[in-house]
Amino acid sequence: MARKSSRQIARIIILLFCLGALGLSLFLATFDLNRYRGEIESALSDLFRRPVRFASIRFSVTKGLAIDCNQLVIGKDASDTIYLQADHLYIKVGLLPLLQGQLTLRKIILARPQLVINLDRPQKAGPAPPADSGSDWSDTGLSEIRIHDGAIELRFPRKSGYPPLRLTGADLGLGARPDGRLDLVLDARLEKERLSTPLHLEGIVRGDSPLQWGRNPLTLALRLHGLPLDAIDHRLLPDGVALAGRADLDCRLQGNPNEELAFDLDLAADSGSLMRRERPPLPLGRWRLQGTWRRQNGTQSLAGLTLNHGRLRLNGELQLDRDNLAGQIRLAPLALDELRPWLPQADLPRPTGTLGFDLVLPRTPWTELTATGLLRRLRGEFRLADLALPLEKLPPLEQGEARLRLADSVLSIERFTASWQGRTQQLQGRVDLTGDIPTLELNAELSPPLTALLQKTGMDANRIDLNGPLPVQARINGPLANPRLAIEGDLTRLTANLGGWFRKQAGEAGTMKLQLQYGNGGWTIERGRITLAATSVDFNGSIGSRGAYSLHLSSDAVDLRRLGTSRHLAWYRLRGTAGLDLQLAGSADRPLQINGRITLQNAGTHLTSILADLDRIKGTFLFHGRSFDTVLLNARLGDSPVTIQARLADFDRPRLELRLQGRKVRADELIFKTTDNWFHNLDAELAIDGDGIRFKKVAVRLDGGTDCVVSGAMLGWKNPQVQLQANAAWADIDEIIGLWRGPAKAHSPAAEGPPASGKKSRQGTLVTVEARVARGRFGRLNFTEAAGTVTSDGRGLLTVFPLHFRAREGYATGMVISDGTGPGPTRLKIAGHAENFPAAAIHRDLLQQKSLLSGTLRGDFYLEGEAGRNFIPTLDGGVSLEVRDGVLNKFAFLSKVFSLLNVSQLFAFKLPDLVEKGMPYQSLTVTVSIEQGIVHTEDLLLRSEAMDLSFVGDYDLPRNRLDAVVGVKPLKTVDRIITKIPIAGWILGGRERALVTAHFKITGDASKPQVEAIPVTSLSKKIFGIFKRVLTLPGEVLTDPGKVLLPQPSDPEK
Repeated sequence: MARKSSRQIARIIILLFCLGALGLSLFLATFDLNRYRGEIESALSDLFRRPVRFASIRFSVTKGLAIDCNQLVIGKDASDTIYLQADHLYIKVGLLPLLQGQLTLRKIILARPQLVINLDRPQKAGPAPPADSGSDWSDTGLSEIRIHDGAIELRFPRKSGYPPLRLTGADLGLGARPDGRLDLVLDARLEKERLSTPLHLEGIVRGDSPLQWGRNPLTLALRLHGLPLDAIDHRLLPDGVALAGRADLDCRLQGNPNEELAFDLDLAADSGSLMRRERPPLPLGRWRLQGTWRRQNGTQSLAGLTLNHGRLRLNGELQLDRDNLAGQIRLAPLALDELRPWLPQADLPRPTGTLGFDLVLPRTPWTELTATGLLRRLRGEFRLADLALPLEKLPPLEQGEARLRLADSVLSIERFTASWQGRTQQLQGRVDLTGDIPTLELNAELSPPLTALLQKTGMDANRIDLNGPLPVQARINGPLANPRLAIEGDLTRLTANLGGWFRKQAGEAGTMKLQLQYGNGGWTIERGRITLAATSVDFNGSIGSRGAYSLHLSSDAVDLRRLGTSRHLAWYRLRGTAGLDLQLAGSADRPLQINGRITLQNAGTHLTSILADLDRIKGTFLFHGRSFDTVLLNARLGDSPVTIQARLADFDRPRLELRLQGRKVRADELIFKTTDNWFHNLDAELAIDGDGIRFKKVAVRLDGGTDCVVSGAMLGWKNPQVQLQANAAWADIDEIIGLWRGPAKAHSPAAEGPPASGKKSRQGTLVTVEARVARGRFGRLNFTEAAGTVTSDGRGLLTVFPLHFRAREGYATGMVISDGTGPGPTRLKIAGHAENFPAAAIHRDLLQQKSLLSGTLRGDFYLEGEAGRNFIPTLDGGVSLEVRDGVLNKFAFLSKVFSLLNVSQLFAFKLPDLVEKGMPYQSLTVTVSIEQGIVHTEDLLLRSEAMDLSFVGDYDLPRNRLDAVVGVKPLKTVDRIITKIPIAGWILGGRERALVTAHFKITGDASKPQVEAIPVTSLSKKIFGIFKRVLTLPGEVLTDPGKVLLPQPSDPEK
């Protein structure tokens, strides 16, 4: 029963629903909406504040029961500020009010609308409705507006050149809340040229129409997801800058857009990057901008602005109105490494440290917001701390601090200090930014690290040593593109050693002044001056960008003695002055070129210990690129006037060629020791290089007539050795030996002692001369074809060995030693052997007397004595001679001996006249010893057909005195005695074959000796023995000639 009742109820409900639907259908089919067309257009026009029209109106159930307005148009035409077209406008109305004849809007749906917002035509704003006026939505009862698949196009002013911005596929929902606020949700795709990204907007607004939203509080959140950064208009970016990748943008707005609106923009571009020319991509990362916009009394402001990116913190505020802009911005101290990637690329060192600044822009007209106008208006302060500035190939600047101020287009450097290798550097000044190119006015107090600066220039710091402080005052003025730099430095405390060529000690007064100007990539040295003590050098020139340089050096008088204190030049003991006028030029790929002149005045130098110093040099050196030569220089070699010509052909292979000429030069001013000898007509061609001195040709004539040409070399500089070759047409050997004989040395006992302990004796210069002489004289001996090696150890020892020479048909070999190493006078030692020498020539040459004898001589000798005039008085040594086939000529003591004998009366027609014509002999032999000039012999023996003669005794050479005994055996063989001997009464005969002797004592001056016959009994036993041995006589002849000369009986006792 109950079941049956339920079925009946259900049938009744279905029937009622069908009847109601049928009735509604009949109502809608017969209801005339055109009665409400005007009312609907008026309501929509009031809602959108624009004219609204549509083609037709009817009911539709496509979107539920709604009024369908076909071909909706809002706005006058497409050029209007806001113009909308839609295929359908669905309006949902209240059914009951509609049945009662009233139109109540509940919901509006726009299908595929096309909205154009044209910013090229300024909107003429009507009078704003009162703030407390009622809502249009509340009047119509509208609770929701939706847009499906709409398109919104934002057209920018034509003069901006920006293409339109479009939202496609837009779905918009606006829903009213009970408190009068609206919920806003928009999903669309943002498109602009290549830009296409999803957009999502949601929030809460107040007001029944978008026109009211600008006057009521709102809360909006906008999100752009996957925004393609490369599609952002390039005109919004600086030249050469582009964006790449994608980013997400979140924007939050809260407040009243008509009064105050807080905003928060968050850009997340983790995959985005900033692209710049010739620089690696820069990751964008995350950026956040916060602040509050306000409008009051026609002025808009942005307060509490904060920009955050990593450690970057920018704070500030802006005020703007229709005509002006003002603001300020502050950067909290930020590491320069964080800021550097965002700055323009510059070929400058990369400093580290922190930077903070405060910038203020006073109220400035919009028309002055240009680069120039901003610089003129901006005020600010910049602060740098913990600054470290790396410099290429130089030590960094460290512990830097700076404070800069910007005002009236001038950047003032109030303070800049830094430490450079422990020395404080300071900088002050200003940079005028008024013009297109900044103008500098800077003053600096610097103390640069000199060694590091040398390395920067490519110079070898191991060869150039600069130490100590160099206080420098620097001024920089002029445009940044070509500034002028003036430098003044105090060199007093500087220690300098320029590779051993120049040396300066700390405390020596000195200054440096330099004025340069930069331009065309290089520096022009307008003028410069370096002053040390009384010497100044001026210079000017240029230094190019690629290492090319050109310098002009000039000075009236450079003190050469000042240069001579350096290690390399100390040896040369420079003195005098030099005037400079030089042009230096070079580059990285071109060696130094020197042109100009150096003029010497009273200059002097020491070349080597074997030559006297050059002094009083006057003349000019002419430089030609990589070489130089001289105009004829006048100078003195020691005290001797000379002229010099010099030439150096190539700096890369330095070899100085000299020609030195002098009419009269003292011997000790060359390689010799004597001060008594002179060289005449000296003409020397020399070549000097790093190995020593080459004597190409030295022609000279000595006082005594020696005329020779010398060549050879001095090898080495520290311990030189001299090797020479000498050729002479005629030479005096005594004169040559005398060249190495120095002044007499004072004798002192101290000089004879050993050298002080640990003290090294000075090594002399070893000189070796290979000499050849065509003709010459040695002592009083003339010779020909001499050859020998002369060696001097430089400490007084001279040797001539081997020595070979000829005298007529004979020849000799020997050795000469001149020894001046001892404490006393120089000793001359001569030793040798003679063969086939003409005896007459030797006697005549050596004794300068008429020859006593002739014949052929051979023998050995050794002679030693003081060199010079005392040679004969101090002569020691020995001689062994043999002379054959000669004639004993008349001389004083023999003449007297022969006159006493009167031998010619005994042997008429048998013997020559000994007194007048001399006596031929077969041989003469003698051995002598010499001591202190006294010649002593005990075995002189002369053998001839006429007689034998023996000489025993001394000959005092210095005093020319004789003290000797002569034994004569006048007859060698006779059968019997013809007559008696007048003076002796001795009769020759007997078994010893008629032998007889006579003895004579010779004393006194050798030129007029005293000769007397002496009995044999007066002879000493020693002399007696000598004669017996030399003359081979039996003893009886000498002791009892009667026993020998008279017949004896057979019985001895009878």
